[in-house]
Order: sequence, then C-alpha cells, then structure tokens
Amino acid sequence: MSSSRSFIPCPRGRRQTFRAPDRKVRPSRPIPPEKARSTFFQVLGYVYEHFSTIVTKVLGASAALLLVLIVVRGLMQHALVIDQIAVPKVLADRGYSPDVAAHLLRDRILKYLESLETRVERSQVALHGELPNIVVPTVGISIDAVLSYVRSLFQSTRSQSVSGEFVVSQGKLQLRLRINGQQFFSESDGDEAEDPEKVIAAAIPELIKRTQPYLAALALASAKKTDAALDLIEQIVSEDPPSKDVAWAYNLRGAILHRRKKDGDAIEALKIAIAHNANFAAAHLNLSNVWRDAGDMENALSEARAAVRVDPTYYLAHDHLGRLMRQANRLDEAIDEHRKAVRLNPTEASVHSNLGVALLEAGKRPEGIEEYRKAIRWDPGYAIPHYNLASALREDGEINEAIEENRKATKLDPGLSEAHNNLGNLLRLVGQIDEAIGEFRTAADLEKGSEQYKVNLGRALDQAGRASEAVEVFQSVLTINQFNEEAKGYLSLHAPDRLK
Repeated sequence: MSSSRSFIPCPRGRRQTFRAPDRKVRPSRPIPPEKARSTFFQVLGYVYEHFSTIVTKVLGASAALLLVLIVVRGLMQHALVIDQIAVPKVLADRGYSPDVAAHLLRDRILKYLESLETRVERSQVALHGELPNIVVPTVGISIDAVLSYVRSLFQSTRSQSVSGEFVVSQGKLQLRLRINGQQFFSESDGDEAEDPEKVIAAAIPELIKRTQPYLAALALASAKKTDAALDLIEQIVSEDPPSKDVAWAYNLRGAILHRRKKDGDAIEALKIAIAHNANFAAAHLNLSNVWRDAGDMENALSEARAAVRVDPTYYLAHDHLGRLMRQANRLDEAIDEHRKAVRLNPTEASVHSNLGVALLEAGKRPEGIEEYRKAIRWDPGYAIPHYNLASALREDGEINEAIEENRKATKLDPGLSEAHNNLGNLLRLVGQIDEAIGEFRTAADLEKGSEQYKVNLGRALDQAGRASEAVEVFQSVLTINQFNEEAKGYLSLHAPDRLK
C-alpha cells in the first residue's frame, strides 16, 4: 500500500521546520569564586612571565606583515625613481651637486607631464631619497635591494630607476642617462658647461618615450607630429604581453585618424579600444564625435550616453551629450546635461559657455548671457565666450559693447574666422567701413571656401565705393557656388567692362 505525503504551507510563507522533543537540560554548576580567582591569577602570571616573548613575537609578526605590504606595494606601483646624477667639478663649483641635478631632472619630467591633458594613469616620479628604504637589521638587506632583485627576477617594469652623469667631453657638456642600468641617452650642449638645464630638457622626450610611451605619443600628437605619434602607437599595441596603456593607444589612434578624416579606420580603432576596456569613457566620447561628424546622430547619441553611463563624473561627456541634444533641438535635455558638466567642473570656462548657448537658444537670454560672463571670469583668455557674448549683445542692441567683446575674441584667437566676420558686420553697422573690409578679408582668407564671408566682403567693398574690387570678390563667390543669386545679381549690374 502506497502512502502519499502532503505538504502544508506555513503561515506567512515561512518554511516548516522540525523540532526535536523537549528534553530536560541539566543546569551547569557555577564556578566557585575562589577557583575563578585562582585561574585568573594563573593566566596573569603566565603573561607576566612571558611578556617580553609575547611582545617580541607580536612586534615581529607586525614588522613582517609591514615589510610584505611594502614589498607588494613596491612591486605593484608604477614609479620612475631618479637616482643622483653625477656632475664634473666644473658644474659642482657652480652649485650643481648630484642632488641638484637629480632635482632638475625630476622637475623637468613633472613639468613635461603636467602639460599633457589626459586621464591616463601616470607613473609616480620621485627622487630616490623620497622613497622608503627600510633595512632588515638581522640580515642587513634593504627593502630597495629586495625590490630590485624581485623586479629583475620577474622582469617587472612597473618601477624603473633613472641614473646618469654629466661629463665634459672635447670641451662640450654631455649628459648620459640610463634606465635600470641600460644607457639610452647621450647628448651634448655644444658649449662647455654653459647650460646643463638645456641638456636635461633635451633628454625628457626620449626618457618619457622609454618609460611611458603612451604619454610620449600623446605629446607628439599634441605637437601635430601625428606620423611619429602613429608609429609609436603601433609599437605600443604590438607589445607582448599587452601594454597597460593599449586601450589608450587605440583611442589616440582613433582620434588622430578622425582628425585626418579617415572615419572608417577611426571607428575601427575606437571599437578596439572599447573592446579592451568596455568602461572606457573617453573612447566612447571620441567614437560619438566620429559618428556625429559622419552625420549618424543615432550612433553619436548612443555612444555619448555610454560615456556618461560608464563614468558619470566625466564632465566632458556630459558637455558633449548636451551639445548633441542641442543639435537635435532637445533643449531641455541639453541644458540639463550642460548643468551637470558645470556642477562637475565649475571652473571650466567652456562648459559655462556651452550652457550659455543652450540657454539662449531656449529663450533664456539673461541666464545665457550670465553664463558667458562666468566663462570669461574663469578664463579671460578664452576667445569663444567673448565671441558668444558679442553675438548676444548685438541682438540686444548693445553694439559698442559687442564690438569691444568681439575685438577681444579676435585678439585672443586670430584664427577664429567667425569672430572676424562678426566684427566686420558690427563695424559696418557703425560706419567703420574700411576696418570692416579688413575683418571680412581676414575671415575670407582664413576660410577660403566660405561663400558667406566673401559675400560680406563684396558688400563692404561696394559700400565703400570700391566696385571693381567688389566685382572680383563676387566673381570668386561664383567659383564656390555658381548659383549664388546675390553674386549673379551684382555682376549683372556691374559688368567688368563698364567699370573700366
């Protein structure tokens, strides 16, 4: 006969548990006070008798743990350690001791690195004496020696030491530098012991190239030496095992190729960067830029959103997303993103300026103008907010102040063609035609393919009574756009043969 067991649900969904039948528990007997006191004093006596041994063991264990932590940290951290730089007597007599030379080298490295705008992790740069160097008393071996041995054993490049010396050879001051004992640089100044700092400065690019190649590639790209930057990037991405900066290298390759208008190759490089690091906000941002310039707003917005999702603290990503939203005429969302960028980096002038643009387009003129003024207060040398403020003031009828702001923009950035064109229009309004012609001509020279700048120049020349020059300008307009009605109309009224 079979039997079935049914399960009864427990109240409030709790699982039913089984309890053993209650059993009588014999109460424990209390320890007599005399015995408790005796045991306590026995323990106390033991501790007292062996106190020094216990303390020694505890301190020994703590010291061992501390040393292990120091060694692990030393192996894991990326550091560039500057040893003393030996100097000849001729420099020592001028106050250039080995320590001074090491300080100069360290300071030059830091100055070089500070000039690079990047979020990539940088190696710590320190003088040898600034790092801990504990000596284990019983064996007389320093932690620094242990770290050097372990790094050599495992071929670790996380921390590298730089040493070297100044020498005078054939009447010329020469600097020789080594990385982990291997010479990589030898440079002469030309004049005996004249300028050791100049020789040090010449060594920095090669030193960074050997120790932090991605930063060297970034410096080359920033200096518009993009062929050399791409060559160095190729070395980085070909390393085996892969460099810690491989994702950054592909990201930089994508940015350079985008600048060269090779968008297909740029997209490929940036996608590889993201494959190496899916949370790489800068690569998502650069990929968004490529899609935007290719006219693919859907993918541009997708990548911009990815950038702010993987790194909500990245103010540039919020600023970029705001500009895309403004381009899509989603002004409320644009303003929201620009405000996030301002909150994340309130001292950055560009985010205030971009917020100002969005506010003005949304009809919030006083707020927008105030953001332009904030941008100027944070960075008076930044031309764009001066230009934007001038445009807003012109619309408000504040022509003189608009001219003043526009002059500042063209002075701060002589290559800003829009500012020259805008200033030309303002000067025409107040009758300063000759100066207006100069501004329009500068704008047209900067943007030779700009149809509108040439039209404005032609109008100003005609207003100044210089019809023959205006005819030449309007003829050049038709080479850009043969259907330009204003140029065709002007030329029909001012045929060249009638002006002779």
